[in-house]
Amino acid sequence: MIQRVGFRKQGGFTIIELTAVLLIIGILMAVAALSFRGNEEAAKITSARASLRNIQNALETYRLQKKYYPTGTDRVGLAKLVNAGLISEENLEDPWGNDYHYEPVPEDKPTGYRLESYGSDGVDGPEDPTLQMSSASADEEVQNLDEEALEGVDIPAPIDSRRHDWDDSNDNVEVQ
Repeated sequence: MIQRVGFRKQGGFTIIELTAVLLIIGILMAVAALSFRGNEEAAKITSARASLRNIQNALETYRLQKKYYPTGTDRVGLAKLVNAGLISEENLEDPWGNDYHYEPVPEDKPTGYRLESYGSDGVDGPEDPTLQMSSASADEEVQNLDEEALEGVDIPAPIDSRRHDWDDSNDNVEVQ
């Protein structure tokens, strides 16, 4: 009897099959990483909003105690909230590791403020406008400063949206 010596077929995967499986796993991991990245950024924005609200509450408490908002911009002004025990020092940085921007209005004995996070790029003018907060009095103060700056400048009156009847005899306008 002659016995044939040769290769027997063994169960297993070919190199092509293994490569295809590894390629599919790689693609799935890339998609998952990109999806996670978007969720991470949304979570940071939500966290920044919550921190800004906490700082805003601390600023209002400080104002009730001292009758004005903290003086000094950025970290200097917000550090006064830490010293007063109203927030912790960890709250002085946004989720991207940048300091929150705080600006009292006016500088001495502030009656208002602007507070914002510059977002992920750390540059003025955040991508998300909800990362900006201010007191109502700061908005009024800015409006007053703008009005003072425009004093003496001839600005046309706003157009009245009501119906106008023209009297050609003496060029007067009657508003009804």
